[in-house]
Amino acid sequence: MSLVAHNISLTIDGRALLRQVSLDVRRGEVLGLLGPNGSGKTTLLRALSGELVPTSGEVRLLAQDIRDIRLKEQARHRAVMPQNSNTSFGFRSWDIVLMGRHAHIGRNGETMRDYEVVHQCLHRTDTAKFADRIYPTLSGGERSRVTLARALAQETTFLLLDEPTASLDPLHQRQVLELARNLAAEGCGVLTILHDLNLASAFCDRVGILNRGELVVLNETDKAMAPETLEKVFGTPFLKVHVEGRARPAFVMG
Repeated sequence: MSLVAHNISLTIDGRALLRQVSLDVRRGEVLGLLGPNGSGKTTLLRALSGELVPTSGEVRLLAQDIRDIRLKEQARHRAVMPQNSNTSFGFRSWDIVLMGRHAHIGRNGETMRDYEVVHQCLHRTDTAKFADRIYPTLSGGERSRVTLARALAQETTFLLLDEPTASLDPLHQRQVLELARNLAAEGCGVLTILHDLNLASAFCDRVGILNRGELVVLNETDKAMAPETLEKVFGTPFLKVHVEGRARPAFVMG
């Protein structure tokens, strides 16, 4: 089973945001999306999640057009960690993560199973220590990790992460992407938008690179991240460096 964008284009207010993009998110892998600001990464993620409807083409989940699947059913199979998730209400971090169980909670309300999942997700994201703190009082990085915990609490087959490392310190960047790899090993399909080429190189099985709404390349990470491709897309040269003791190469601007 996979989550598939088939030849999708999306135009809003006369501006083409995506142009005939085809991409699949596979169970058991981490797929990274790279590209300059404004290249269409978040738009593609929102289309894959069902939030945006393509002008042409289709997104398929469970071998069905995602538009034909009820929202609650979608939420049982794909979870989204948005780039920004702010609330001014005084919810505790625990309450925010519990919201991720909505698609699983029946008429009789929350169960011990729901509480166990919340507890596990808080621990997996290193947020249990502030489970009782009010969400708006947390730092940007702490809120980001709580938002990730909420997405994990949905217990879905596919996880879509929009810049999950953007506000994190290096330790938590590593922890979040190691968690993504662990989830993939457990059978989840993870798509993550990244700006750090070295994180993409280190943690992604495949990489797709977008530019001006077009998918320039989609391939295994080492093949996709060719220096000539990166220079063409980002407008600056890169050197590919093999570091002793590391299986994956690093990239530095030339």
